[in-house]
Amino acid sequence: MEDLERRLLYRLLSFNPGLHGFEETVRVGEVPPDFPLSLPPDTTVLGSLEQRSPRLMMPNGGLQLHDHVRVMVDTPLPIGEFLAGLRQGLSGDWQRSSWPPSPAGGFVTSADQGVFSYFNATLERMLTVEGRAEEGVTQAMLTLNEYTREQFEQTRAHHAHHEQLFTLTVPEGVTVMPYGGGSNGQESASVFLGTSRTNRELFEAFSREMASQGWNEQARTLGEEVSSAGWSSGQGGVVVITLRAVTGGFAGRMAVTRPEQIRT
Repeated sequence: MEDLERRLLYRLLSFNPGLHGFEETVRVGEVPPDFPLSLPPDTTVLGSLEQRSPRLMMPNGGLQLHDHVRVMVDTPLPIGEFLAGLRQGLSGDWQRSSWPPSPAGGFVTSADQGVFSYFNATLERMLTVEGRAEEGVTQAMLTLNEYTREQFEQTRAHHAHHEQLFTLTVPEGVTVMPYGGGSNGQESASVFLGTSRTNRELFEAFSREMASQGWNEQARTLGEEVSSAGWSSGQGGVVVITLRAVTGGFAGRMAVTRPEQIRT
């Protein structure tokens, strides 16, 4: 790599306008000295970015700046095996946390497909791990954020409020990028689904997943640009999914009507 490329990549990592007061450290091939995790065998550490800031409480008593560590690694292990190895290496102080951080229902990836998070009340750290497969190698990012017990309880309460929202697990290899949703009157979710699968393949996978949750497919229309399908439950609920073909995948929208919403 040319020296100019190295300088550019380092600058992109370490220069963050607006984050005044942060101290940033980039380590090539290393984790920070106090990194509290054991990595599975055959894990190659590409490097880490550490950001530290003063603990500042905002006037409204809410948001505060915190320490942040991001570690990038490669491993020959499949994503599921790598995540399982990480979980096995965690001490009893780590407890599973919900993912994603702001659940909104709708389309989700499975926990073993590439994402999980844990909280350590003793260290007051939230660990988030994201992985993806690229050319036979699992690329993973491990993020450690300073997270107080109070913040964790607030987050858990927020998750509990959303636990009843309808979710549909997408097939392996499909990425999910949410960009809208709601739960007033009718649950809805809008996402970008990154995939090379066809609309037919996606709806076949969706229908299998829906059937496992007790929903029966009632109609399906496959078009070159827009496709849709609908399911119903024995209690009278309805789920409608629409996919619009876009570059790199589909823009998806899900609308869910509960039986109790129909009755009222």
